[in-house]
Amino acid sequence: MKRTLLLALVALATLGTHAQQLPQQPASNLVSTKVATVSPKAADYSALACPSNSSFGYPYGAGITFNGYSTADADAWLNNGTRHPCVCYTAFKGNVKNITGMRVYGFCLNAARLQDNARLANPISFHIAFYEPDMETLVYEEDVTTTGKNTGFTGTYSTIYTFDFEFAEAVGLEEGWWSIQALHQDPTPTGGFCVFLHSGVDGQSIIHVTDMDLAFNSTAPASYCFTTDGSSIYGKAMEFVSLDSPTKDEGSKYATVSVTFKNVGSDAITDGKFYLYDNNKLVATEAYGTAPAQSLCTYTFNKTLDLSEGSHVVTVKNATKSISVIGDDNVSVTTDEHSLPGVTKEPGESYGKDNRYEHISQVIVGEQIDNVSGKGEGGQKKSYSNYRDQEARLAIDETLDLYVQASFSGDIYGAAWIDWDCNGEFSEAEKVGTWDASTCGSKDDDSLGEPLSIKVPEGMSPETGRKLLRIVFRQDTDPDPFFFYY
Repeated sequence: MKRTLLLALVALATLGTHAQQLPQQPASNLVSTKVATVSPKAADYSALACPSNSSFGYPYGAGITFNGYSTADADAWLNNGTRHPCVCYTAFKGNVKNITGMRVYGFCLNAARLQDNARLANPISFHIAFYEPDMETLVYEEDVTTTGKNTGFTGTYSTIYTFDFEFAEAVGLEEGWWSIQALHQDPTPTGGFCVFLHSGVDGQSIIHVTDMDLAFNSTAPASYCFTTDGSSIYGKAMEFVSLDSPTKDEGSKYATVSVTFKNVGSDAITDGKFYLYDNNKLVATEAYGTAPAQSLCTYTFNKTLDLSEGSHVVTVKNATKSISVIGDDNVSVTTDEHSLPGVTKEPGESYGKDNRYEHISQVIVGEQIDNVSGKGEGGQKKSYSNYRDQEARLAIDETLDLYVQASFSGDIYGAAWIDWDCNGEFSEAEKVGTWDASTCGSKDDDSLGEPLSIKVPEGMSPETGRKLLRIVFRQDTDPDPFFFYY
């Protein structure tokens, strides 16, 4: 890592899904619903993976800490011997592809709470529906028939079956609810279809006993996968993936800001822009060029941030209203508290008492400082006196060119010092160099003259932090770093 010094110029002269809640009841033995804790174990869940054309969902097995099942059947059997229809609703958020089908993980139980193999061997008809987040607006519904496939994997309660469906129409829904209910059996019900519930994933489920208008809410959603034809539900849409830099421990004077995002839409983004905020202050608005459809992109801002002091909240936000944003519309990081060593002892003053006629008109340090000063008026010290807000970055092994332009001609004597040890003395060993009329720049012909080279002197090992640069010009003799000039 490079050690960095900051030169401050003191030249002297003359920026869960909201859901409509169904009536809730405490958990009881009314409906066949059960949850059990399972010990994490190594298992091959490959047979339970989502289909290759899946775009969203949570297959059974990944990240599991507990699982369970719940009835979702028009002929649901109850412990008291009567039957009541049950529907399972599951919330989802973040889908970006058109849903053309789905996979559900489930099984069937008979009245003795044993796996109903007879029913599983035959096709089962289901009612599938999709709703907006309010659970009231129906988006799509369809009755589908399929035969469950034995995965060969034995869960806590039974063998796990997958049920795959293809829909007649695509469902373009980013957020909402889907529901499932096995339809009436003909001629005689033999058991109840159940969906597996799965913890460790996002979402929730609600089991609704429709004829009694009772609902049971669970933080374990049903296990499922949405399948797709690959088309996006959006034309132009982006999703933030990460703020790659700065990191939490960044404390640089010139920190870069880099963000990774996805264009999840079906169209290329050609007019995308980002806002950049530093501690809630907008400091830049930059276009990020073209983001091809269905692509992962990274953008690095041209604007850098000074994170060398204090703690900063750095935020990148979408700035184009015509682009849909999936998930949060911004990504941010809060950096650690930082401070740089500063001046330990203030140096004595030195300035021109009357700068109306003679003054330093311009100072350039590398490519980081280019500061112009006009003359003072009425004897006021309005030209170069204190420019500590002007800073240049210098690494230990680097060199910066220092140009100075004077507003006057004739006899000129100039010199520059850097207080490397921050003791306020500007010693002879800290002198950068000198100018005369033949080497300094002149405002008369807008020349810059010959530069002095700023570098850490041989034998010095200054600590990282701010160092003061002082420049003094006069006409009569060699300048002193501490003097009042007329």
